[in-house]
Amino acid sequence: MKRSRLGFVIGILGLCLLLLGQSLQPTAAKAAPLAGNDDRVSQMGIDGDTLYSALDPAVAYNSTSQQFLVVWAADDNTSPVVNNDFEIYGQLIDAVSRDLTGSRFQISVAGPDGSPEYYARTPAVTYNSADNEYLVVWAASVYTTTSTVTDEFEIYGQRLSATGAEVGADDFRISNMGTDDDPAFDALNPAVAYSSGGNQYLVVWQGDDTLDGVVEIHGQLVGNDGAEVGTDFPISDMGTADIADGNKGLRNHIEVDLVRRASEGDEAQPEAYKFEDQWLTSLAARVAHPSITDRQAVVIVTLDNEELS
Repeated sequence: MKRSRLGFVIGILGLCLLLLGQSLQPTAAKAAPLAGNDDRVSQMGIDGDTLYSALDPAVAYNSTSQQFLVVWAADDNTSPVVNNDFEIYGQLIDAVSRDLTGSRFQISVAGPDGSPEYYARTPAVTYNSADNEYLVVWAASVYTTTSTVTDEFEIYGQRLSATGAEVGADDFRISNMGTDDDPAFDALNPAVAYSSGGNQYLVVWQGDDTLDGVVEIHGQLVGNDGAEVGTDFPISDMGTADIADGNKGLRNHIEVDLVRRASEGDEAQPEAYKFEDQWLTSLAARVAHPSITDRQAVVIVTLDNEELS
């Protein structure tokens, strides 16, 4: 999937995008804000500087300590962090007084400081009432010592104590979309929920796994200790006929049409055609899914006709 980082550099009316919080109380008709102004939660960069932004907020409530944990993706001007070096941050808020509890804290470390090509986005958070902990998850392009591939997104997680301190493994990986080091396959936009019955979490996300651009919803159970319970599993099955031309790894409208027809069950037939002054032959077919029982995938092969002679 191709992505744009435009959303990370937006300026509105010359002001930074700021997270604003407002407590709500129920009334007979609707939820109305408590008295007072909106409460500012984040402080990223210098006021009035549009280079630094706080985006994609999420919040969870701790019923034990009566606190909220707000998380968001942001860049900052505090060295060694640089512009567009987006990471996940958190801030605790007292649910009664609405006061900020302590300072904001950084949760994710997607890459070396000062490396905006590795970044985190779209966090989600839930509260574990049994262990009095939070689980924060997010999508990130992460630097490793064995790979320098950028723009390959997977889902990562971090347990936090009730005070916001990191617990257990640091930035543990949750999703496995496609082959490692292949930026054509990604996991994005996670959500997370906690089960008090099993004392475990369900993390879900959108991702393409075996066919670039065929996006479905996937899930992973995570234990209260942060360990995966089983493996990734598909949740949705919307078929492969929605492949759009031009941005899904297919090179021309013939390939798109062949994949569409194969996904609908047509018998595999090679098709020769001319594309950009070159004669090609393409063949698409449905095959058994390599990792998911009772599922099928579509593969396509395109060869230069000179290779066939």
